[in-house]
Amino acid sequence: MSDSWCADTLEKLSVEQLVGQMLWAYRDPWEDVLPMVEAGELGGIISRGPARLEATVGDVVPFTNEVQQRAGLPLLFLEDFEFGVGYLVRGATEFTSAMGVAATGDPQCAYDVGRITAVEARALGYHVPIVPVLDVNVNPENPIVNIRSFGEDPHRVAEFGLAFMKGIQENGGMACGKHFPGHGDTDTDSHRKLPVIGHDRKRMDAVELVPFQRCIDAGIDFIMSAHIVFPAVDATPGLPATLSRKILTGLLREELGFEGIVATDAMSMKAIASNFPSGEAEVKAVEAGADFVLCIWPRPAHKALVAAVKSGRISIERVRASVSRVLDAKRRMGLHERRDVDAARVESLVGTDEHREKALEIARRSITLVRGETPCLLSGKKLLAVVVRAKRFTQVESHRVLVDELRSHQPGVKCVLVDEHPTGSDAAEVERLARNAEQVLFATFARVEAYKETSGGHAPAQEGVVSALVRSGKPFTVISLGSPYVLGRLGAAHNLVAAYYDSDVCIQAACEVCFGKAKPTGTLPVNVPGLE
Repeated sequence: MSDSWCADTLEKLSVEQLVGQMLWAYRDPWEDVLPMVEAGELGGIISRGPARLEATVGDVVPFTNEVQQRAGLPLLFLEDFEFGVGYLVRGATEFTSAMGVAATGDPQCAYDVGRITAVEARALGYHVPIVPVLDVNVNPENPIVNIRSFGEDPHRVAEFGLAFMKGIQENGGMACGKHFPGHGDTDTDSHRKLPVIGHDRKRMDAVELVPFQRCIDAGIDFIMSAHIVFPAVDATPGLPATLSRKILTGLLREELGFEGIVATDAMSMKAIASNFPSGEAEVKAVEAGADFVLCIWPRPAHKALVAAVKSGRISIERVRASVSRVLDAKRRMGLHERRDVDAARVESLVGTDEHREKALEIARRSITLVRGETPCLLSGKKLLAVVVRAKRFTQVESHRVLVDELRSHQPGVKCVLVDEHPTGSDAAEVERLARNAEQVLFATFARVEAYKETSGGHAPAQEGVVSALVRSGKPFTVISLGSPYVLGRLGAAHNLVAAYYDSDVCIQAACEVCFGKAKPTGTLPVNVPGLE
């Protein structure tokens, strides 16, 4: 009966509904999205929207259940849970980054992150966590992949990516590998402009494609495309992978043998939006081989695709092939039988003590002493902590979490907050305060954020603070609660510690190491320029 549901549903859908099943959209603007949902003209939703929704566990289930009840056809809910569900939903479990997971050296940790992420996502009504990141971060200047990658070794990325994928798919979720055919060797953020990766095909086979092939062979459910030009595969000037038939169909489907759902990254990213008209871009993506197209503004995309089908530019058979894959994914998630989730089970499955302890264990195993000795800081010493201000996606102020954690270890610590781009007067004040301290800690949150020019820890002004600490003559430690690459630019410190991310568990684990309550056992998954 379940198999016949897909065939029966496919036969009943109008052209408008068929095309709609190939689109997934942000929840905002809701006034545009909801009518399409009710008409069965949308296949899925990424619910947080472009605005930073401060969602809590208690907010999510009422929303996903209500939308499913109002939908003309069941929906797939997708979300970027790269650091666990707690990355976007307060009260759920948040982990270290993919690079932090790789720093443990144990693929079982990747499996456990995938497992817990899948369990919590499904409990809240989500089906596709949009992970793992399979990009090989061989470029230290990469502003957008960075700690989201398992590292610079393609075989290590493949091993950890595969374990993460299995953790998701063996525990009720659908994994989505990204960003095909690889976003790891660029110094350009495709949210801001169109990157070009000029390596030849032999190099791509040896590096970029290794993790994707490994996960495809193991049956990964989704692959997300990259808005990047790869002339070695498609020499058409300015044509990104998302719009290239040679890449999405020729390389991904025919050469690598992928049989799952090809999804696009957001079509609103400037690599696409600044170079291709809205509507036409989505048509080109479908012509290239995309099954599921991510839109902020789904109506123009829907209108353009319907027109393309009715004019014969895109065949109805081509559309039906994609929709069959999407409907089958919904069937495998059980949405043909039940769309809602049981709110009564959330407390026992989401953000549990067991899940947090596992997240803390993995974070502890990730902490890496890049240089120096431990304990870096000694209780009883006159300690100054200089902390860069930072907010997470959920608007949690990570610097305040760190200050509280430091004071739990050493109540008398003096804490000074500085901006991400401190001024010369900030550096002078830090130097003055450091002269009255015995030990100094400088904590930076080298964040990776879309659309941000200095993403990935490229904040040269922070080097001025480190120079001021050097002039003070006092021993000091630098902790990067984000990109480890920043340590190469702040390397004048006596002790360098990589913590890879600023979740609560990473902050706790890093402080335990610095105060000698835990040993750092992590190893860098990348080479950091400036530290050789």
